[in-house]
Order: sequence, then structure tokens, then C-alpha cells
Amino acid sequence: MKLAVACVVVAILGWTTGAHADDGIERYHLSLAPMDAVAVTMIAGGAQLDNEQMAGVGVLLYAASAPTVHLAKGNGAGALKSAGTRVALPLVGAAIGMGALYDELKEDCNDCHHPLPRPAAAAIGAGVGMAVAIALDYTLFAKRRVAEEPRGAPTASASGQGFTIGVAGTW
Repeated sequence: MKLAVACVVVAILGWTTGAHADDGIERYHLSLAPMDAVAVTMIAGGAQLDNEQMAGVGVLLYAASAPTVHLAKGNGAGALKSAGTRVALPLVGAAIGMGALYDELKEDCNDCHHPLPRPAAAAIGAGVGMAVAIALDYTLFAKRRVAEEPRGAPTASASGQGFTIGVAGTW
């Protein structure tokens, strides 16, 4: 229960962040970071504690949280790109780890007992794929164009009895 409450608090904090640049583009990569931190912690903790449920929830959170934030920010294209890379890159990394990494290490070992089992090689590859997907998400997908509202504008009005000069805007 405490973990669920912590995840909700982290999600709320993450979704409320966003930086507006002067160029009219909102960069909200910091909104993704809290949930990614929780997801990676759950995956690593589940692996360390041999708790498949914890690791499974971490994997689901990793795959779903960033696309959900993209959708909440109104960036549907970013959500699709994020979901695609967060699923595909760890799978590709795991395949590379199971194939090339395992075979390369096995050749160095010749006839000895191989110190890195195939699942560990796959996990290393999947971890690298996750890191690359997160980096792509933060740098390329977590931004959207926003309409700039005028911060202040001069106003003037005239009537038969005089005129008014002022400044109006949002502060």
C-alpha cells in the first residue's frame, strides 16, 4: 500500500512539471523522470529479491508511464514514439545480448563453464535498450509546441471626455 501511495505522489509531482522556453516549445522530460525512477527501481529490486511480481509491475510501469504522460500533455505522436521505443529497444537489446554478447564471451572461454549465462546476457542487453529508449524519450519525444500568450499589451481608448492609456495582460 505504501508503494502505491508513493507511486501516486511521484506521478502527480511528475505531471505538474514542465519548462517553457522562449521559443514556444514546452520541454517536459522532467515529468517522465519520477515514474522512470520508480519503474527502474522496481525492476532492479524485483530482480535482486527474486520477486517476479515486483519486476513485472516495474516493467509495465516503465512501458506505460511515459506514453501516459505524453498523452496527458497532449502529445499523441510522442506517446506512440515513446511506447514503440520503450517496447522495441529492450527486446532488440535482449536479443543482441542473448546472441552476440553470449557467443562472443563463450568463444573467449573455449571449453570452460561459461561465467555469464544466457539470461544474464539478455538482461544486460535489455537494460542497455531501456537506457537508450529513456534517453530518446527525454531528448526527442518529451516536447510540444505551445501557443504563447501575450504577457502584456498596451491599451488605449478615447472618448468625448478624455482618453485612457494602460497595460493589460496576464501576470
